[in-house]
Amino acid sequence: MIIVLTTSDSENSRGARCAQALVERMSETSPDPVALVDWGQDPVAAKALLSAEPDSINGVVLVAPVRNFGIAASTKLAIEQLADLFRDRPVGVVMTAGTPRSLLAVQSVVMPLILDYRSVIHPTVVHLPGEPDEDSRLERFAHDFTRFCDALASSAWVGDRASGAVS
Repeated sequence: MIIVLTTSDSENSRGARCAQALVERMSETSPDPVALVDWGQDPVAAKALLSAEPDSINGVVLVAPVRNFGIAASTKLAIEQLADLFRDRPVGVVMTAGTPRSLLAVQSVVMPLILDYRSVIHPTVVHLPGEPDEDSRLERFAHDFTRFCDALASSAWVGDRASGAVS
């Protein structure tokens, strides 16, 4: 299963709409089921849902808002509270931001995922500051991320994760 996790605190936000669009697009191309989890609206329910079957999760897409050129507090909290969701898994990042100058905000998301949780970060971080080509960029990311998860699922790296081996 691939999880699309939105951390926006508004159900009508651009981030929530992008997350829903990703689920629809990824469902068309992924051999795995794709599920939308809304951390921003109900963190307790999201944590319970994600804790139910952690071994069935093959990848995570984090859809996160940027506020004041930095990552939103709800995203920081989700990363800390859902550490096992990100640990040793492929992770894609989609940032929704108000301006193109918010590109550096992704560092505060990606660095803890790599260093603390050994996440394998998809090489394309999608930054959506409200430009006309966003639909095509989301489409491309959805396709590429499902292929990324498939490639890692067939590698020895996943076997190491499942067995608990640490390299």
